[in-house]
Amino acid sequence: MGHLTAKSAYMSLQQRLNKMPVGAPGTGTLYEILKLMFTEDEARMAAQFPMKFSTIGALSRKLNESETTLQPKVDAMCEKGVVLDLFLGGKRRYMLNPTVVGFFEFSMMRVRDEMDQKHLAKLYHRYMLEEPDFIASMNTRTAETSLFRALVHEETLPD
Repeated sequence: MGHLTAKSAYMSLQQRLNKMPVGAPGTGTLYEILKLMFTEDEARMAAQFPMKFSTIGALSRKLNESETTLQPKVDAMCEKGVVLDLFLGGKRRYMLNPTVVGFFEFSMMRVRDEMDQKHLAKLYHRYMLEEPDFIASMNTRTAETSLFRALVHEETLPD
């Protein structure tokens, strides 16, 4: 029965990430990535993060957990690069990182013994470049602005 609650936590996280502008479509490889990057408890928490920056107090109320027990969990998620923390308005605020540009990049900027980054890089490559879901979503999610676009280097244009 425990495997069903774990699956539910990662499904909820995928659905939450998929609400972001870049999104997180797909299942197979994406779930492998999520299971490497998030514990089951972290996935359950992350799936409930608000869409905007929030204080630890706001997260505490949303997740129905005391600030004292929540703070080290959120700090650990920040350390892994799956949660972004910034000082805004004199307070530390947190937001779930999107997949791209977000925890895919941040996770590769942190060298950790407990993470097989070579394996993670292969999963990212497979998810983003070999499987159809992610690339297809890039063509349908963004009507006016695309992540993949040519930018003119104006200095090279003739007068």
